Parts: sequence; C-alpha cells; structure tokens
Amino acid sequence: MMRLVLPLLLVLAGPAAAEVARVNTGEHADFTRIVIEASALRDWHLGQIAGGYELAAGPEITGFDLSRAFQKIPRDRVSGLWRDVDTGRLHIALACACQAVAFELRPGIVVIDVKAGAPRNEEIIETLPDAAPPAEPSDRGQYNWLALREETIAAPAPAALVTEDIDFSPLREALLEQVARGVAEGVVDVAQSPDLAKPRANLAEVPGLRIGLGELPGVKARNPHDPMASLTADGGICLADQQFQVETWILDGPVAAQIGPGRSGLLGEFDTPKTAAVLRATRLYLALGFGAEARQMIDLLSVPDEEAAFLREMTWIVDLEPPPANPLAGQENCDSTSALWATLALAVGGDEPARPINANAVARSFSALPVHLRRQLSPTLTQFFLQRGDTATARLLRDATLRPSSEAGTRVDLMDAGYRLATGDADGAAKEAMTALASGGGDGPDAAIMLVHAAFAGDRVVPSDLPATIAAFLIDARRTDREARLARALVLAFAMSDDFEAAFDALAESPQTAPELWQLAADAATDDVLLRHALIVPSITIDDDTVLRIAGRLQALGFPQQALGWLGRGKAPAAEARMIAARAHLALRDARATILVLEGDRSKEAEDIRARALLQLGDVTAAAAAFDRADLAEKADAARRAAAEWPLVAEIGAEPWKTAALHALPPRPADPTAGPIAQAVALSDDSAASMTAATALLDAVLSPAP
Repeated sequence: MMRLVLPLLLVLAGPAAAEVARVNTGEHADFTRIVIEASALRDWHLGQIAGGYELAAGPEITGFDLSRAFQKIPRDRVSGLWRDVDTGRLHIALACACQAVAFELRPGIVVIDVKAGAPRNEEIIETLPDAAPPAEPSDRGQYNWLALREETIAAPAPAALVTEDIDFSPLREALLEQVARGVAEGVVDVAQSPDLAKPRANLAEVPGLRIGLGELPGVKARNPHDPMASLTADGGICLADQQFQVETWILDGPVAAQIGPGRSGLLGEFDTPKTAAVLRATRLYLALGFGAEARQMIDLLSVPDEEAAFLREMTWIVDLEPPPANPLAGQENCDSTSALWATLALAVGGDEPARPINANAVARSFSALPVHLRRQLSPTLTQFFLQRGDTATARLLRDATLRPSSEAGTRVDLMDAGYRLATGDADGAAKEAMTALASGGGDGPDAAIMLVHAAFAGDRVVPSDLPATIAAFLIDARRTDREARLARALVLAFAMSDDFEAAFDALAESPQTAPELWQLAADAATDDVLLRHALIVPSITIDDDTVLRIAGRLQALGFPQQALGWLGRGKAPAAEARMIAARAHLALRDARATILVLEGDRSKEAEDIRARALLQLGDVTAAAAAFDRADLAEKADAARRAAAEWPLVAEIGAEPWKTAALHALPPRPADPTAGPIAQAVALSDDSAASMTAATALLDAVLSPAP
C-alpha cells in the first residue's frame, strides 16, 4: 500500500501539468448548461465572436474532450462545440438569439449557461483579443499510446525473442500517472486494499477505487443500471418499465390455448392462492384485454401487494372504465411506461391532468402494446389528446393503431374520423363516419354523432334520413352516457336538414346546443321561422358573428328594436355592428342616437346614414355636405333645393334645376350704355329663357297623367 501512496503524494506535490479539459452538458427548460472541468483551469475568459462565444482557458489546457458534449442536449440552442486549432480556444456556436453567462462553480470547474435573450449590459463581454497559438503540449501532459508505439518502433529490435525479464516500467508509470491525476481532480478515491480472496455477494460493496463524474449542477450521467430512479413532478418515484411490460405477458399460441397454462398452479397447500401464480394469470388476462376477468383473479389475493394495486387499476382501464382508486396519479409526466397507464386513467375517467403529461413516453409505450390492446384503447386515448389540442401525439397514436394491415373495426374507424376532424379534414371524417354507420353494430350511435360533427364543421349537409336514425338511437340510449351527445346531434341534424322548426322543438332536450343552432339559423332559416324565434332575444351566450347576422336580418325585415336587442348581447360594436345599430336608430327616428353611434366613422356608408339623420333634425345644409362626402350628388342636390340654396344649385347643381335656379336669382343690372330698345329686347330674351327653363323643370319633375 505504501508503494502506491508514495508516488501519488509525489505527483500531487508537483506543479500542475497541462491537461485536456472535459466538457459535459445538460439540458434544462430555460437554458442549456455547459460544464468545463480541469484542475489546471484557472485563468479563463469568455468572449463573444461572430455566431457565438469562445472560451480562452489558458496555456495549461491543451485540448477539450468533447466526446460527451451532445449526449444530453439537442442542437436548438448550442449548435456546435469545437477547439480552434490556431488559438486553442473552445468555440460555442449558437443556433438561436441567445446569451451565454459564465461563472466559476469552484476552482477547476467553469459553468456556461446559454439562454434566450440578448445579454444585459452587465453581462456583455468584449471580444477576446487574438492570441498566439498555444505551445505544443508536452508528452507528460497526457497518456499517448501512439507515442509509446512510435518509441517502441524506433527502438532497436532485439536480436532474439525475449521471454523473460520484460520491463513494464513505462506502462506502470503511465497508469500510475493517470491514477494520480484522477486523485488530484477528485474523480478517483483511494481506499484500503480489498480482500479479493473473500467472496462477495455484491461487487459494489467491495472497497477500492471509485471513478465518477462528481456532482455537477445541471449535469447528470445515468444509465439503465443507475440505482437512482427518475422522479415525478411531485417528487415521487417513477415506476419502472418492468412493471408494465404488457407485451411480454402474452403466451404463445391462440388465446384459447393460453388460458390453461396461464391459470396453472393457482392454488397451493390447503387451497391457498399462490401470489406469484395469481399475478401471472392476472397479467395474462390484462394482456388479452379481459379487464373484468383479471380483476376477479386479482381479488383472490387476501393481502394485495403494491404491484397488485397497479394491476387492479389496469383491469378497469382496459375495460375503459374509470378506476375507483388511482395509485398511478402523478406518473403521467414520467419518462417510462407508467406515464401511459396514468394518462389512460385520466382519459377513461374524463379527468383533467393536474400535471404536465410526457406525451413522448405515452406514444412510445403505446406503440409497444399488442395490436388488439392498441385498437381497444386508442379511440379513448386519441380523443383525450385531441380535446387538448395535441394533434401531434394523437397522430402518433392513430398511426400506431392503423399500422397493422388487418381489419381495424368500426371503433378504430371512428377514432380515425375524430383525428381527421380535429386536423381540419371534415370531408374525410364524414366518409369514415358514413362507412362506420353503414356497417351497423354497437358503434352506430357514435358513428351518427361523428357524422353530424363532421357535417357541421364542413359543408353542413347531412343525409335526409339521418335525423330519424339519430332519434331511434336516442330512444335506446336513455339514461346512458350517449343520451346527451345524441340529443345534441339530433338538434344539429334537424337544422342541417333545413327543418328548423323540429330543431327548435328538439332544443328542449339539449339546451346547451342553442349557440350552434342559432349559428345555423342565422344564415339558413326562413324569415318566418327566424321571426318566430328571434323576436324574443334568448338569454344564452352566442358568438358575436352570429349576433351580427341575426341583427342584420331583423333590421332588414323591419324590426329595428329587436335588432338593437340582439346587438346589446355582443361586445364593443365593430364596424358592421355600428352600421346595423345606426340604421336601426334611424328607422326608429332617433337621429341623435344615430349620429352618436356613427361618431368617428367617416366611411361613405356612415356619411349617407349621418346625412339622413341630419335631415330628420332639419339641418338640411349639413345633410347636403354629408351627402357630398358620401359621393351622393343627387341626394346632395335635393338637400340644397330643400334648403333653397339657389346660388349653390345654380353653380354645381344638375340640370334642369341648375338652369332654373340661375333664372330664379335676382336679374343682373341692365347695361347703362344700352338704349331703351336694347334693354327691352334683353328683358324679353331673359323672360323667354326663364319660361323655357320653367317648362323643362316641370317636364322633369311632373309625372304624366295616367
């Protein structure tokens, strides 16, 4: 032992040698962490360069070990790491508009965090000056087998094969130097010499040399044999994959041939159930999709263990029933198969997730299930993700279900229709739903509901016999979970079949469908049906676009007061709502309210309505100006004539009013140089012109006698 420790102490006491820095990385939600570790890392600087940053680590650092640089991080923030051969600096290339913040965790460990955003003033680091290339590292800086090989080749060859007294000193010294360096850096611990002759049950308990990375913030090395399990969002332990490997629970051969071997050996002495055999049979039933049978089997255990609790929950899930207890709660964010079954428990129970869901783990674990279980569970699980807008995960689940070439069944067809509908393919969803409805069977009601939803999202056309079909399904679905969905589908089916009277009558069984019904009625209902149901404004929440369309139709039909009642249900009036409200107030001869509604609106339509409101107030001159701004010359002329503005009519008015207005003005004074006869002739000509203008005006404004 002293022969080992003494050289180590001598190495530790010597000066720091040049070395290669190790680079490790770790990925976090808000930043990417880079950790550079080397015992000789003392005088370092981080600077900005084009496209990223560079780290100058000093002449003692002769290189960077980047073999593990991208094992745990993607390339969305840090796109590249390399050592510049000219300067010896570590280059950090960025793939985003990010900033790098560096700090020294402790001597020999520098941490660089790359996060989004521009550097703050106090974090901006000037560009490092150019440096001369680092000196060539000495042979003592690192162990170089190639150099040893070259030295061996360069040595003179022995005359004869040497079979004894072989000198292992170079190899021994190189190994000792590497171990010493590990001790100096804290990654190698020296312990007492183990007693290798004594048998050990666990080699991990043998004292000796321990080699590790050390505890670095943001960096964690792990392998499948790591004793530290991953944690849930609440700090619990994520269950291991081995507890949920359903694909391994099925035996060979047909299902009927598996039952016997799977149930063998259930009872032991005194007919006591054997725990291992009961668990084996339960797993087989679960893998086959027999939830109730598996639950009966697990109930044979008088004192269920922890694994039995998880299996019992799975028996409810495979039958698509909510489990009474949920021991898997919190596992949905784990990176293991338990995330799949925890999410399935939420899906069948209709519960909202209280924690983030690891969708990648769910999709990965789902793909490993047997085909029949995928088809059984996929519709519910796919709909769960579609309702939350996660179409990417829903697509992965759908593809994993449809991948086998054999017949999938109507439930899977409906799942595919639901996915198509959620991704905007209403026509494709309608075709899938129509195929499922035509095939008959117990999924007919769900197929009819899906067909209605697809039509409502698409062309809003349904088969003429669909309402009768849904009404028949509704009779059989009383007091079931399908009743509410079928009642809603019946209302929409009647409306899309243009039978709005029947749709409004059926609304009593599904009042929550009223917004969708009014959305259809606003465009397609006849005037008499609309007036029968819209004159009394319903006290429900309806989208603004539907409100505007109904109010516009009521205003056009001559019901301005009811139109204003509908507009009062909306939010702040938009341009279209302002016009409808202004026309309604104008029809009610509330000119001041009309002008107030149009305040700030200088469009031609607004100017037209404002001018008519001004006419109601008797301000004919202002009305004529408003008609001019609306480019309505005829209405502007009529307003000026009503105001007797003959000079303006004579100047810019239209014929024959312009000529008539010109003659209605006071006559021009006679020419003082003209004699009496000339003045009489001029007066006669002016009278004749006035008569002609008056005749033309009368001809234009008077209708011929009948």
